[in-house]
Parts: sequence; structure tokens; C-alpha cells
Amino acid sequence: MLLRKYISPVCDLRIAIICVLFASSPAPTLGQTPDDPVAQADRLADQGNWSAAGPLYARAETAFHANGDLRNEIYAKLGRLHRDEEAGSYRAVRAEATRILNSPIVQNDPALQIRALSLIGTIDLNLNTAAAREDWTRVREIAARIGDQKWENRARGQLGLVAGISGNIAAAGMALYSALAKAEQLGDAPAYLHFATWLANGLATNGMADRALGILDRADEFARKRGYAELPLQLTIARVRALMNLPEAQRERGLTDASKLIPVLLAQAEREHVAGAQTELLNAAGEIAARRNDLNTAEKSYLQAVKVAAAASLPRAEAAAYLNLSRFYRSTQQYGKASSAIDRGMRALQRVDEAYDLPVYVAERAEVEVALGDARSADASFRRATSLVEGLLINAPSSQVKSGMIAAMSDIYLGHFRLAWERLHDAPYAFQIIETARGRALLDSIRYPRESGPATPKEVQAENEIARLQRSLMHDSLTPAQTRHTLDLLDRAYMQLRPFELGSQKAMALLRRKPAAVQAVQSQLRPEEALIEYVLDERGSHAVLIRRSGLDIRSLPPRSHVS
Repeated sequence: MLLRKYISPVCDLRIAIICVLFASSPAPTLGQTPDDPVAQADRLADQGNWSAAGPLYARAETAFHANGDLRNEIYAKLGRLHRDEEAGSYRAVRAEATRILNSPIVQNDPALQIRALSLIGTIDLNLNTAAAREDWTRVREIAARIGDQKWENRARGQLGLVAGISGNIAAAGMALYSALAKAEQLGDAPAYLHFATWLANGLATNGMADRALGILDRADEFARKRGYAELPLQLTIARVRALMNLPEAQRERGLTDASKLIPVLLAQAEREHVAGAQTELLNAAGEIAARRNDLNTAEKSYLQAVKVAAAASLPRAEAAAYLNLSRFYRSTQQYGKASSAIDRGMRALQRVDEAYDLPVYVAERAEVEVALGDARSADASFRRATSLVEGLLINAPSSQVKSGMIAAMSDIYLGHFRLAWERLHDAPYAFQIIETARGRALLDSIRYPRESGPATPKEVQAENEIARLQRSLMHDSLTPAQTRHTLDLLDRAYMQLRPFELGSQKAMALLRRKPAAVQAVQSQLRPEEALIEYVLDERGSHAVLIRRSGLDIRSLPPRSHVS
């Protein structure tokens, strides 16, 4: 932990996507009664139980085909394909759903279009972020045209998630809160539980696991009051994540409770053939085993997660498993295996144009390079990781949110600080790294988020420019000068997107102030004064002491020992 940690409402998207699909409700089939297979299947699908809904949809599909009822045959088939997709047949299901979407009968039926596009959009969230944005934009437009408020809200929430995966964390956070409130107002239980799950995941991974458990408790109550026979699998997995991320004082109890839940949930996920849930739970099981020094179980769990994710074509889940494997191998001094694992993880992640997670993977690459003794390459990797973080911070609407994001990614800055001080023995450089983190958290303290309402053409253009520049930071081989120029362009695009007010010329000067150099700090100190900054790290903390006469860095106990 580098600095004071502020509470951030932003949803952290550094999690594998668990496929949560909504059941759409076009006009009912002729003669349909509550006992009909489709009616039963729709109720089960609305509760997230696609394993039980799938066979009912398949039975109805066969019956409608025999009766020559093409429209309802397609409706049932899309329901059955939802179940097939959950079992991991991603690309095959997408191809079939796309063929159905392009058929004349569906093109003339808005409700069936929504049903097909929602399936395709969920698959694309795992495979192709840009395509997912197009899918959910079409859903939103169709829903608005036919006056379907539930689906319009669902699409807006999903587009927020797409924005977050693309790096616009502020948009993701605001979209989640808005979609959650609207779903509650509309009585849309599937959407409420879906967005509550994402919000809880974000809070848990941003250091607010206790708040995440509160949201999950309310979601549990919401589901039970609406007749859910059992809670959706992904909602309970979110509870596992929150338990694993409780504060240190509650950590052991949380791990014990999570350990009890994981085998039950994993058996359910395997029984229902939900590949995304399996990889999540296997990664969690591996993490708990590693924390408890059960090395064989940890490695076995991570390798099984890689296998399941790869077989189901889940690149984000596959990348997460490789990241865990790299950390595991690095902790057990198997550095060659760690290097191979993180390289594979980065390749898997970049297949889906992931922005938010990439800095974490690049920083892990740097940690492996440190372990291999290549300090210069490690420094270059850390520089790239922090540049990627800066690119993401452009979208944060306030200094409070920036601080929360930096706190969530503080391991990147901590690793870079350790390298600068312990391997490069460059104290001024180590101080500069700390100041960079703190300075980026202040940049938007005088900016204000955009007023609510539809985006103007100018704002849309700015959003597109931000996305283009962030992709450049992710994928292009930029020199340090080109990186600085790209970050400057990102700031300019952001200012076009969110106008800000300035109280004084002094405030304007703060906007792009570079981190303070050691000499600049020293020049402001009197002979009897000193500045002390603390870097709290579980691997060993430090105090940075600056006097007019010089700079010193002192070792301190690990973070958990510092009160």
C-alpha cells in the first residue's frame, strides 16, 4: 500500500466473466399454460437455472418443429442454445445463433432479435469486446424502439460492463449502479441479481469485501422474496470472492468459510457443465491452497483451471489461471515455468483486447524478470505497466476514484519501488515512483464528472479517441517519449469529454504538474525539517526520509506488523 486508501465506488473488472444470461419474454406461444415446457423453462431461466431449463427448451423445440410452428421453434431453440453455451460450446453456439439472427423471420421479430443478440452479446463478452459493444448497442436500440424498459436497462448495464473491460472504469461503475437501481424499480429480478453480482465482485476486489457481503445479503433476500428455489451460481461465487478478500483481521475466518463453499459449488458447476464457474472456483481453490502452503493442491487446481478454460474457449479465465500459475511458480522459485505461464497468460488476455487487467500481467512479467536477474528488462516492464495504469486513470471522474484504483493496483507500484531501491539502488528513482502514484491521484481533483444526459457528438468523438489511445498503449511498441505523448493526448481527449472548472491559475498549474523531484523537495525544507513518506508492503515496508542534506530509505517491518 503506497498511500492512504480512499473508498471508491468504481467496479473493479479484474475478474473472469461468469456467463449470466437473461431469459427474454416475447409474445407467449399460442395455447401456452403455466404447465407448458416453455413456461417452466422461462421461469427456470429467469432464476439462472439453465441446466434445468435446457432440456425443457429442447423438448419444446422438437414439439414446435413437429407442429410446423417455426417462430416458437426458434424461441425454444435459442433457449436451448443458452444452455449449450453455458456448457462451454462458445464458438459453435455463436455461429448457430448468428445464423438464426440473420434469418428473415427473426429480422422481422424484435423480441426474437433481442433474444438472439443477448446470447451473442454474452458470448462476445468472453471473446471479442468490440463485437460485444455492437451486440448490446443493437439490443438497447431495439428495446427502446419497442418500449421494452427491462431490456433497455439490461443493455445499458451490459454496455457499462463492456466499457469497463475496455478500460473506462468510471462508465462501468456508474452504469452498474444505475442499472441496479432501475432493475429494482422495474422488478426485474434476473437483471438485479446479475448487476448486484458484478458490483459485489468489484467491491470485493477493491478492498471493500465487507460492503460486498452486504450487497450479496440484500441480493439473496431479493431472490428469495421472488420465489427463487436456489440462488444463482454466480451470486454464490461472488460470496466466495468476498470472503477471500476480507480485511486481514477477518481473513482466516473468511478463507475457512470460502473453503466450505467451494467444493459444493464446484460439484454443482461440474454437474451443470458451467465452464466459467468451474474455472473461477478452481482458481479460488488454488489460491486458498497456496496461502495454506498446500503446494500440490494449488498447482493441480490452477492447471485444471487452465485446462477447463482452454477447452471451453474462455480466454479471460485461461489468462487468470496462467497469472495464478506464474505467481505460484515464482513463489516456489520455479522461474522458468513462471516465465512461460505469464507469457501464455498475456497472449490469452490480449486475444480479447483486455485493457484493465493488462497492467497486472505486465507487472507480473516484470516480477519474473526480477527473479531471473534481468533488472533492466524488469524496469522496462514496470514502466509499461504504470503507463497502462495512467491510461486507465484518464477515465476516473475524481481524485477519490483515482486513489481507489491506484490502491487496487498498488502492487505494481510496490514492485517497481522494490526494484528501484533493492536492485538498481537508485533512491531518487524510487521516490519518483511513489510521487508518480500520488500525483496521478490528484490530477482530477479539480475536474467534475459529466452531467447526466445523452452524450453530445463531441463527447462521442472524445470517447472514441480515448479508446483508440488506450489501445495504442496496450498494443503498440512505444518509446518512452511516444508513451508520454500518448498520455498527454489522453488527457486532452478527457478534457473534451468532461469539462472542468478552475478556481484559480494555481489550480490550472496543478493539472499537469510532474512528480516532485528530490531536489525540489529539499529546496523547500528548512535545515531542521524533514519529510517522511511511508511505503507499506507485506514483503517489507520502507520509510523515505528527505532532509536538505540528503535522501535516505529505511527498512521497516512488513505491513501487517505496522500499526
